[in-house]
Amino acid sequence: MRPCIRVPQAQALADGGQLQICAGTESADKVVQQDRYVAGARVPKGPWRTPVAEELSCLMEGAADAPPGETLEFLSLTAEANTDRVRIALELGSALTTSRGEPHSDAPNLLAKFAPELLQAVIATSGRSFHLASDVRVADDDPQLITTTRDPGQGNLLLGLHVDSQERKPLAERDTCQRLISVNMAAESRWLLFVNASIRLIATTLTDSGRDDACRLGATNAGTTFLAGAPDYPVFRVRLDPGQGYLGPVQNMVHDGSTVDARSKGLRACAFGEFQN
Repeated sequence: MRPCIRVPQAQALADGGQLQICAGTESADKVVQQDRYVAGARVPKGPWRTPVAEELSCLMEGAADAPPGETLEFLSLTAEANTDRVRIALELGSALTTSRGEPHSDAPNLLAKFAPELLQAVIATSGRSFHLASDVRVADDDPQLITTTRDPGQGNLLLGLHVDSQERKPLAERDTCQRLISVNMAAESRWLLFVNASIRLIATTLTDSGRDDACRLGATNAGTTFLAGAPDYPVFRVRLDPGQGYLGPVQNMVHDGSTVDARSKGLRACAFGEFQN
C-alpha cells in the first residue's frame, strides 16, 4: 500500500531524536492495561527505534505538493514568541499537572484564558496566516498511558489507535476535513502516535481485499480492521516537549496521544483550523 501521510520535517525530527518507529500493532488484550480498553482496540507494539533512510523517505516524498488533509506538520514555540502571557500559560499548565507547589485557586480559569494565546504564539512561529475554525479547548490526560483517548460512550474506556470524526464525512472524503492543532501545555513531554496511511486509502485497500462494506465502516473501525489484518504495519511516534505541537489530519489519520513516559498529568490546548493561502 502506498503511504500517504506526509511529514515535511521528518528528517529534522529524526535527527533531533524526536521521531521513532515500531514494528507494528497488537491487540490491547495483550497489554498490561488491557482492562482499560474497548473491545478490538489496537496499540503500538514495541520496541521503538530511529527510522532508517527508507522509512523517512516514505514520510517526506511528495510532501511539498501534498494536500493539507494528508500532511502532518510540527510547530515549536520560539524564544521570540515566549511572551510573559505565554509563559504564564505554560507555568500554569506545569503547576496543574505536577505536585510542585500549590497552583492559584483560579488556575483552571486562567489557563483557559491564556491557552488561546499560547496556541496563537506557537502558530505564529510558522510565519503563515492561520484561521481557527473552532474554539480552543484544554484537555488533560492521565500519565503512563500507552494511548490516551477515551470513549465516553463506552464507559470512558481507552480507544487505542483511532480516527476522529468531528465532521462525519464519508471515508473517501476525509482528506478534505479540517486539521487539528494541539500544543503540549504540561510539565513533561508527550508523544503523538500515527500510522502513515490515510483512512481514505485504508478504506480503498480494504475494498480491494474483498471487504465490500469497507466504505460503510466507521473510520476507527476501518483503521482497526486494517491494522488487525496487517499487524506488522509500522507505527510512528513524535515526542512533543512543552510548548511544542502539531497540526494534523486527525480525521484522515489513525493516531493517538501517549503519556507512557510521563509521571504527571498531560495537558494540551486544541482547536481545529488551517493555514490560509
